[in-house]
Parts: sequence; structure tokens; C-alpha cells
Amino acid sequence: MGDELIDCRAIADQCLERDVAVQAEPIGQRDEGADDDERREPPEYVGVMKQLGVNVGAFIGTGGIYGLASFGEGLGSAVNGIFDTEGSAGINPAALSEEARALLAEFQKRFQASQGKAPSYVGTQGFVGTYILLDQVLRTAGAADPAKLKAAALALDIPAGGTSLGWGVKFAGPGNEMQGQNERSFPVAQQWQDGKLVVVAPDNLKTGDPVLVPLQSWDKR
Repeated sequence: MGDELIDCRAIADQCLERDVAVQAEPIGQRDEGADDDERREPPEYVGVMKQLGVNVGAFIGTGGIYGLASFGEGLGSAVNGIFDTEGSAGINPAALSEEARALLAEFQKRFQASQGKAPSYVGTQGFVGTYILLDQVLRTAGAADPAKLKAAALALDIPAGGTSLGWGVKFAGPGNEMQGQNERSFPVAQQWQDGKLVVVAPDNLKTGDPVLVPLQSWDKR
């Protein structure tokens, strides 16, 4: 199917039209004792696409499973070339403020010592949000009073690069259609290369360049 964009529903329709009973390949095992990041398995439709020989010029996932280690482990070498758009714990630290770099390094060191593995994006996001809440919002508010906490949060004015994810922090205020949203948060584009995620955009946060564009067919991956 070359460089066409593929709708997942079209794959299901293809199966029905051909009267094909598709049994998705086992592309990930669930460890009930693992944390939430590890339990998720690669989407079955990825295995279905591989079985049916559905080839695309680029495969772009958006958050969730696509950035987890279990996704890469489940697909093996077939994961290489797949893009994921969300935040990332693997951005170029040179783009961060000195304080944000130091916090990120300390968090990663402690997480590795405690869990025996590097933190995922989800874990890093949790750390960044909690740190801002405890160290800045609560300190400024001076008390766990809802009105004071809201005022302190709305007063935050952290420039881009000021947090360990590369984001800044400025919440949209009352009257804004995006009220409560962080106007200085943004996704990055990362790509699986040699079984690892590499940030490929934006330029100031990237750690590498895109490869395998267009994607090779399944039988060559």
C-alpha cells in the first residue's frame, strides 16, 4: 500500500472482505506483577498489519503504549522506524535550565537505585508535576486552601526549558477557552531506532535524526 495513510478501520474491513480469520501474533506478554508502564502490550492491530502485509510510508503513534519499553520489546526489530509523539524523558538536557538539569539527573539516579531501571516518560512527568506542586505552588500558597492554591498555580511563570521535561509552566486563566491548561507544554517527536527511543524533533530537544523514512516493508524489518 506504499505511502498511503492507513485507517485502522480499513484493516478490519479488509479482514472481513477477505473472510480472513486473523489471529494476532503474540507481541507482548503481560506481567501481572509489573507496574502500569510495563503491563501494557503493543496494540494487536500492529501485529495484524504485519500478518496482512499492510505497509505504510510512516507509522506515527500518539502517546500511551508507543513510548513504553514493553512496546519495543513486544515488536522486536519491527519496532524500528515507528514514531511516537508525546513528551519524553530522553530529551537533550542541554536545552534545560541548570536547575532543571540537576533535578532530572537526581531524579533519574534515585529512580534507578530504587527500581533498578530508568524512569519512563510517565514516571518523569509525575515527578515534574509533583515537584512543582510541592516546591512552588504549596510554598507560595502557604496553606492547603483551594483559593490560595489556585492563585499560586495561576501565578506560575516558568519559561520553556525550566522543567525537567523541557516545558515551561503558564496556566491559562479564567475566560480563556483553554482555562487550566499549561500553555507552555508541548509534545516531542521520537522514533524507535535500534530498539531505543530517540527524540528527533524539535531541534533544540532532539538527540538524533529520523531514519527509515519511508518505512521498509514488514518482510525487510
